Amino acid sequence: MIQLKPSSPKRRLFLTILCCLAAAPNAKLGDVQALEIFLLLHLSFLIAQFAYAGFRCKVYPPWRRLGIPYGIFLLLTVLLALASMRFRFYPPLDITFLKMPFILSVARVIEVALGIFYMLYLASILRREPDNRRYAMKAYFWAGVASAVFSILSYPLLLAANLEWGVYLPDYRARGWFNEGGPYGLYLASVMIVGLLLYNLHDLKKIQAWPSGVILLLALVGSQSKATFMAACILFLLNLVLVGTSKQRVGLAAIAIIFGAVIWTMTPVPKLMLGYVNAYEVVQQYGNYVDEDAYGGFGGRVAGMVLVPRMISAHPITGIGLGTFSLLRNSPEYLQGLPTRDNWELPGIGLIAYVAELGIPLFAYLMLLLCLPAWMTRHRISMFAFILAAYQPIAHIFGVQLNFYYPWICTGFALSIPEVNSVPHNKVAYSSAKVRRET
Repeated sequence: MIQLKPSSPKRRLFLTILCCLAAAPNAKLGDVQALEIFLLLHLSFLIAQFAYAGFRCKVYPPWRRLGIPYGIFLLLTVLLALASMRFRFYPPLDITFLKMPFILSVARVIEVALGIFYMLYLASILRREPDNRRYAMKAYFWAGVASAVFSILSYPLLLAANLEWGVYLPDYRARGWFNEGGPYGLYLASVMIVGLLLYNLHDLKKIQAWPSGVILLLALVGSQSKATFMAACILFLLNLVLVGTSKQRVGLAAIAIIFGAVIWTMTPVPKLMLGYVNAYEVVQQYGNYVDEDAYGGFGGRVAGMVLVPRMISAHPITGIGLGTFSLLRNSPEYLQGLPTRDNWELPGIGLIAYVAELGIPLFAYLMLLLCLPAWMTRHRISMFAFILAAYQPIAHIFGVQLNFYYPWICTGFALSIPEVNSVPHNKVAYSSAKVRRET
């Protein structure tokens, strides 16, 4: 793409705003995230630059390997969304224009397209601009630390003045600038991985890493995110496989045991996880009847666990259309006597919900694309580049929607890290087994 000069203050300004708004998806104008508005404005600027250059640009490796496959995915998604217009929809009352049938699917496609574009854009420009790469990752890391500080400081405000800012009732869960603790916890996990990557590349000092790590861990525990707990287990297993020395494996195992014990004993995570299991068992046992006062009623993840499989069974190939779960959630075909809901509701069960919306073939294709960056980064100068690239599919599996931008940004960071063979011998080089200096 047509690029600004690396030394341009505008580049740094763009990276700063991008990382700060990625930490605050709750900053919205109506139904549109402030980050989406910013990205659309920036994209318009890039298109104007492209036109001024005579519609000529250089195409770098990330675009060649991922751009066309993702373009095919977006085209097929639009076609399946058009096909979904054959359904009878049951939307909640007073929905906005952007949540109308097909309009909602197009809006979701645009959001995903923005995530894909800026993942590749960051991978392209930051690979060739090491100083800006360090700056961008530091901006992302410190924006996450700031959100953690905001969450921690919100606890006394909630207790003293009942202000639900970075913490909310009834379980006193930290959420930063997110809507709830679940996705916030997964965001903090990404911030911690970026911090480990910076520390591994000697771009974050020990005196900075340890205090900020404690702050992030406190906010992460406060988020009481069940999804983060499970995602951390998978990322830990990836680390255990990659790290080559027994000493490092023992260290990682000790950290994982301590982290798991803190989460399991000091938060309501076990009780909340058991609550979902009990609620699902109630649905399975009583079939067409659910007590609205039991386990919070038939809604949220419980409804998703029941309705999504029914939608998949009814439309396994073509799906119901991207984003249309909320418009078909009250359909008698899927409820089969279960209670309806008047409010707007998402399935809340992670990437599996996209099987119902995209169909099995397109979902499998999407999973392949999401996992491809991890394969592409397996030989980077830090093993944490691979972990950061592997973070995105894991985050989506455990509940992060495709229209959340921070997983795409993290993958862009990972793809921008150079490979071992591309580092001059007089520079710092890293292997997955250990960090060493080559002279």
